[in-house]
Amino acid sequence: MPTLIEIASRCREKREELGISRHDLRDETKIPVDIIEKLEEDPDYIKKEPYAKFLIKQIARSLNVPFDLEEETKEIEPIPVKKEEKKDLVYRFLKLSFLSSLLFTFFLLSASFDRSEKSQKFYEFLNSTGIENSTETNIYQNKNRPIPTSITLKATGNVWLTVYVDNVQHIIKLRKGEKKIIKFKDKIKIETVGNPKDLVIMFNNKPVKLSYSKKILHNIFIDSDGIFLNGYNIAEKKES
Repeated sequence: MPTLIEIASRCREKREELGISRHDLRDETKIPVDIIEKLEEDPDYIKKEPYAKFLIKQIARSLNVPFDLEEETKEIEPIPVKKEEKKDLVYRFLKLSFLSSLLFTFFLLSASFDRSEKSQKFYEFLNSTGIENSTETNIYQNKNRPIPTSITLKATGNVWLTVYVDNVQHIIKLRKGEKKIIKFKDKIKIETVGNPKDLVIMFNNKPVKLSYSKKILHNIFIDSDGIFLNGYNIAEKKES
């Protein structure tokens, strides 16, 4: 099975065989020419760039080059569990079941009373443990603005993104005119965006433009407070 560097070399040979220039390949894959050049000529760049595999895969797909990358897998041997450890696991399970039963019982009892001081503390406890309680006052209610639970990505050109939505990775490609709605509970991290000048983020029904000359932009953080880039909230309304 070939390595990632060997696949990159195959892609270059296939591109030259077909008479396709790097600029033509850029138009097809939306990967900048200087990045294509590094992927073809600089093995150290492939080893260090965390997105090299994704980019080479895009190029290989465009040139119909098989992407049969060798993946190293290691078999994990099961660790024998001693009898003492088994007993400890049973004890922990019983303890957790007992505590869960107490919590559930307390919940049923508190539901039969009005919101007294004790029940209020109980709901505060639920919120502190991350359990959603829709009847409680939202902590953002006094900020006099809507709380975004989603954003909309609009493409004015061809863009691609590596996005972590509540710590779950997504690879997104948008062509010109396309849009995508992303819902979230906690936060969104846009780890990488290609062609950021062609991306508009709708936040609180207002467009936020990534007006940068860079071909690739990294580390954009989004939560209910705004869109943060280099520590600056680019979603804040500028004073006139």
